[in-house]
Amino acid sequence: MFINFWYPALTSVELTDQTVRVRMLGLDFVLARDADGRPSCRGDSSGQRSAGSRQRLLVDDYPVDERYGIVFVFLGNLPEEQRPGIMPIPEYGQPAWRVNLMTFDARVNFERSVENALDPAHTSFVHGFGAMGEQRQLDLQNFEWGALFMTEFYNTPGLPPDFVPRAGTGFHGPSQFYTLISAPPDMQTNQFMYELPVDEQHIRIFLISTRNKYIEPVHDAVTIKACTKVVLEDLRVLEDLRPSLTPERAGREFLVPADGPIVNYRNWLAAWEEQGWRLDPARLPAAGGNA
Repeated sequence: MFINFWYPALTSVELTDQTVRVRMLGLDFVLARDADGRPSCRGDSSGQRSAGSRQRLLVDDYPVDERYGIVFVFLGNLPEEQRPGIMPIPEYGQPAWRVNLMTFDARVNFERSVENALDPAHTSFVHGFGAMGEQRQLDLQNFEWGALFMTEFYNTPGLPPDFVPRAGTGFHGPSQFYTLISAPPDMQTNQFMYELPVDEQHIRIFLISTRNKYIEPVHDAVTIKACTKVVLEDLRVLEDLRPSLTPERAGREFLVPADGPIVNYRNWLAAWEEQGWRLDPARLPAAGGNA
């Protein structure tokens, strides 16, 4: 788990005029709204003053940003001008797009979840999307706080040769990722996943799905059902995965060229770890214990 990033704490509708206790990164926090409805977050005395010298979260109030129907909290000690941003959704709020927000809880390590999304081959085996066609070379791009791979699907069965869907997945920070899917001539559907590492073995997923076709509310149920099906298919695999954490040494694995996006993600994690941003779970208080 990493400090110095924004994390989704809860949805906007979950934060009413009552205080809400949320566990994030293995520590406890309290969120509330003031009289004007503005959200705030404080460290819970049962846990936040706990980590090592380069990982300390020794502040009483944490920066909060409410957007996309989610309350985000910045957990770290970077000054404002150096903080990574929240993964953007460019089409959010645009009249030509429809948005749906869903949440899921899972017994999964967040790194495993992100790596699963970054695996170009898993869609055929886990989701049965092999009928989309033949994948060609991956186009991998690095950005300021993450990376994106895109690929095209050729020779889709039952469709003309010039029908070439394009899709890919990227990550922003250690636990935010997105999938972009476009189909000729102009249909686009995207999923943005903001994951909260509750602790090393549990996550809460905040999924925002956007689409530029069938944007009438009557079609929401179909979108939510499809997204839920995909998420649950992933979780069935991930919750039974052994080891539950990413192996410490890549030599224990058999990696192929298609695993390039996963290797790239691990390199980013290693760079953030070099900066002292990875939390040591062994130095955190036990759940419900005192610091």
